[in-house]
Amino acid sequence: MLVLGFLSNGQPVIAAVATNDQGAAIEVLDSSSEWLLWWTIPVAIVSLVIFTQIPDWRLKKTRLLESGFSSSAGLLLFAAALIGGVLGASIATHFVLPPMENGGNNLAATLPIMVGNYVGQGFVFLLVPGLILGRKQSRGIGRRMSWWRAVLAGCLGMAIAMPITLAVAQVAGFLIELSTGQTFDEIGHGTLLQIKEAAEHPDLTLVVIAIMVVIVTPIWEEVLYRGMLQESIRKHPLARGESPWTAIVITSLIFAAMHGGVVDFRGLFALFVLSLGFGWIYMRTGRLTACIAMHAAFNAFNILLVIL
Repeated sequence: MLVLGFLSNGQPVIAAVATNDQGAAIEVLDSSSEWLLWWTIPVAIVSLVIFTQIPDWRLKKTRLLESGFSSSAGLLLFAAALIGGVLGASIATHFVLPPMENGGNNLAATLPIMVGNYVGQGFVFLLVPGLILGRKQSRGIGRRMSWWRAVLAGCLGMAIAMPITLAVAQVAGFLIELSTGQTFDEIGHGTLLQIKEAAEHPDLTLVVIAIMVVIVTPIWEEVLYRGMLQESIRKHPLARGESPWTAIVITSLIFAAMHGGVVDFRGLFALFVLSLGFGWIYMRTGRLTACIAMHAAFNAFNILLVIL
């Protein structure tokens, strides 16, 4: 079974991993029952059918409030925030980063990089509060959901998106292995491995990392990618009159491409699909709380899966 982890290491990344018992399961199952390992495919098909039954799943009537910032200002701020995050992580690396153990990474080293990244991005946002706190106005669009219904919608959205994401990762991994012979590690990203190892002797660093990944990362990323980037693309003159899916797809491509240096190909495909879900739930509900809840549920699920 493939499992996806959406974690931060300097910047948020997604990793594709295999559960610990996969190898043992393959040895036990004979050729006539190996198809059971592909349970994600039929479940994903059912999830897609359920998704298409949701009213206005095509997003013909969005529920967003018009943001106060312009498309150009939003895109500029997004780029500046990314640069600020890189600078913040670099400063943390040079002045805060503790010594590595055995020449490798550890959670104590990951934590200041994560904090530096978010502080650097936050500093950029504080420089231009008018762009973030710009007045929002409703302009003939659908009524937004209440915040608590949006949170519930985000959790239900994760239940639908998870099987689809898993199936995409599994199929992508199979095709890559079939065509190139490339095999994938049991855990595809260092932070997941660090959390798994740290869970054997839990300490305060593990708790702080878990809190950041489950709470801070979803809030910060959804504000940056959905609230800023996706909205800026949606309002861009070239996208006016186009389906909201245009902004969702472009944002998801950028979201996945930003992790090209730290994620294998199957993770990139899965991350793209997951990001489509985040973008859709934001457009459908008109609330960032919906995609934040969806993102947080995904992160929490993966951390629990690795630890337990």
